Order: sequence, then structure tokens, then C-alpha cells
Amino acid sequence: YTLMIVEDEGIIRSGLTDTIDWASLGFAVVAVAQNGEDGLIKYKESKPDVVLTDIRMPKMDGLTMAKRIKAISNETQIVLLSGYDEFSYARQGIEIGVYSYILKLNMFDDIQRVFIGLSAELDKSKKDQQYYSSLEHYKIRARVEKVLAGQGHGQLSYLDKMAVIAGVLKDAPPASIYCAMENFLCAYSVKGNMFTALVGAKGMSDKQFDDRLLELIGRMRQSFVKERVAISAVVTSEQAVRQAAASAYKLLDIARANEDRLPSILYCDRDLDNWLTRSPQLTYEDIVRPLPLMRYDHFLSCCVQWFDQAIRARDVDMDQARTMANRILLELCDAMDEAGLEHIEFLSDREGELKDSLSIMDMGSILIKGCKPVLKTLEKINFHQAGAAIEEAVRYVDRNYNQPLSIDEVASRVHLSVPYFSSCFKKLTGMNYSVYLRKKRMKQACKLLKETSLRIYDIAHRVGYSDDKHFSKMFSKHMGMSPNTYRKEG
Repeated sequence: YTLMIVEDEGIIRSGLTDTIDWASLGFAVVAVAQNGEDGLIKYKESKPDVVLTDIRMPKMDGLTMAKRIKAISNETQIVLLSGYDEFSYARQGIEIGVYSYILKLNMFDDIQRVFIGLSAELDKSKKDQQYYSSLEHYKIRARVEKVLAGQGHGQLSYLDKMAVIAGVLKDAPPASIYCAMENFLCAYSVKGNMFTALVGAKGMSDKQFDDRLLELIGRMRQSFVKERVAISAVVTSEQAVRQAAASAYKLLDIARANEDRLPSILYCDRDLDNWLTRSPQLTYEDIVRPLPLMRYDHFLSCCVQWFDQAIRARDVDMDQARTMANRILLELCDAMDEAGLEHIEFLSDREGELKDSLSIMDMGSILIKGCKPVLKTLEKINFHQAGAAIEEAVRYVDRNYNQPLSIDEVASRVHLSVPYFSSCFKKLTGMNYSVYLRKKRMKQACKLLKETSLRIYDIAHRVGYSDDKHFSKMFSKHMGMSPNTYRKEG
């Protein structure tokens, strides 16, 4: 049986987790939490059979957490850890349905006694479970998982019509929807926060099947975000189920991206085609091109744009979106590698999250959320390295302002791309490259106008302007008067 341990003191937590031979007692630790608030989150993720928890903890105490867990599932068994001065709290725990309490003073001996008894009780309870929890149920669930994954080969061949109901879960899956009879099946799968029910029938009329679908949806809807569900087209073979599910997931994504513009019960047959559009305008090459140029904001913007468009794109399904996200991550890892950053754990974590996602919208969120801190780090590293290059560029401009200096030439000289050079130059000098060059030239022009009797034409050429008329225009714009007026007033 699965066990979660919740204890705020690190030494006790480690002792409970590592010292006790839980396997010999019939348990496996699947989650460890530091307080009730953390414990409630991890309980929802791991759904353990048993929770062993301290009572007094920061943020949320063990009793409050126990009450909330019992509200989610009364079948979860809870064992309290308490000190002598917490006996009244332990009694409250028994009143709300906890299995037992253990005094910390003798806890290692008492844990052996209590958990042997609890294991025996769970064994008895397991034997008494209803049919939907039986081995046959899990076999059918396994078959449904295969069919939804496109691996169905005769798993559900006795059904002559099937449909998929999909929704984004608020919390736990809806209760009491499993059903398996000779001519009807309803079994579900949960991946991440995506709930998928496969409903199938044999020998039912279309009207009867539709009525059963609506009946099931009525029992499910409160479990889903905004009580929204998507219903696929009815298909007649298990080989078509995966595509039916993909259509339902896509319609859900479209509804989430267009809040309040679609009904809460969504039909792929009725609603999907009205919202589908052409392929994303950006290609993979377009998205990753800004990375080696260090245009990180543009790279992130391209990622956002592609996934926003992919949600509604007719020819982009969840597998293609996942492939795109993984390719982008690999490209980002190459940039991390060049900057000397470790990327193996980063890539593994993101790939794991993407593998479990059935939503293009969520895949985009996973990618963007994962990329942002990495891009900030890369920007800091590269910006620091670019500082010396910009300083060299400034010195070069100061020496050669009288030459026709294009930004392309100067950026190339210091081995930076033009966009990245432009961005770094402004951050480090406080002004655009063109403004800096113009100010430098005008400053020298003012000096020559005051200290020499050179003609305007000659001064223009000496400060880098081949056209004296253009020089006069730029001077007037910069100084608020013509070169001749400046000379006279000076």
C-alpha cells in the first residue's frame, strides 16, 4: 500500500522515511511533505492509501489536512503522530475518522504495531471492494489506455460505436462513472489534469447512445474546470479512437483560449470545424533563428506565437506540438551548453512534463515557463561578455567618426550580430548607436566651427558627412540652428 509521510522536523522526517523497513510492513513511501499545506498538494498528486502525519506543523496543521483529505476521499487512512501534550488533538483526529495515533516517545515500536494492523485491515477492505475496483476493472482500464494511445488491436472489438468525453480536472476524477456490461462500457484515463472517458456500446441505437453520453456528462461536469467537456465524434473502430480523442483535446484547448465564446458542452461534430484555421505561419527555423543571435525576447515571442496558432491549426495535433516543443528545447540546450550551463536535468524535467501533457495549450505553457529563467541567465552571461565588445566598438567610433561607419561594419568588427550589438550598445551607453555616432560628430563639428575658419563643406567631410546639405540639416536638427548661425553666435 502507498504511504505519504508529513512531518515538519527534518530529522524525524528522515528517520521515518529511511530508518523504518516499510516494505516488510507492506507499504511503499510515495510522497514526503514538510507541512499540511505541502501535504495536501502532494496527496492530490500521489493519492496514497495511508497518510502518516504530525499534528502540530506550520502553515497547516495535521488535523486540518486530515479533514480536507477525508473530504476528498474517506477511504484514505490517516495515522497521527503526537506528543503527550497533544493528546486532546489526537482525540479530535479519531473523531474525524483517523485510523490511529502514535506517541512520538515510542513511535518506532508503535509504528510496527499500528501498521501491521492497518495492513491487515486494508487487505480485508480490498477484498470487499465493489466490482469497479476489481482486477477486471483494471484490466479494462489498461485496455482503454492502449486504445487511447493508438495501440488498440482487438482490445475492445466487441463494441460497435465509441466516443470520447474529455475535460480538464479541477481536482479528483468524478466518482462512480465506471461501468462495464455486456453491451456498454465507460472507463476513464487521467494524465496530468486531463480526464478522458471512453464510452462504447454494442447494439444501441444512436439515440440511446447519445442519451447515455448526456447522462454520464451530467454526472461528470462538476469535476471539470468551468464544468466544460468536449465530446468527440462517434467512431466505429478502436483504431479511430485516438484521433477522436485528439479532436476532443483540441476543441478543449480552443475553448480555453477563447473564454466564454464557446458553450460548456462542446461537440466536435458541431463546433470544431468552425474554429480551425491554417497552419502556424512560423516554421521551426523561424523560431530558433533568434537564439544564436542572442535575441532572446524575439525567440520567446516566436514560441508563444507558434503555440497560440497551433491550438487552432487544422493540421497540428498534440503529438506534433510535443515534437516541436522538444525540438525547441534541444536547441535551447545547445545554447546552454555553449554558455557552460548544465542542461541535462533541465531537459529531462521538461521532456517529462511534455510527455504527460495532452493539451497543446499546456505544452506551450510548459515550454515558455521552462525557457524564461534559462533565457534570463543566458542574457546575463552574454551581456557580461558583450560589455568588452561594446567598449571596443565605442573606442573604434571615437577614433573613426569621420569615416562612413555603418552599424553593420562596427558590429562585425566586434563579432556581434547587428540586433544583439544594437541592444547591448543601448543598454551600456544609454543611447542607440546612430544617436551616439551623431552626437560624436556634432560635438566635433561644433569645435571646428568655433576654432577654425574651415568652410561648412570641409567641416562636413571632416566629421564623416559626404553631403554638406545633409550635414547642415542634421546639425540644425541637433543644435536648433544652422552651422553658420552657430559660428556667428559663437
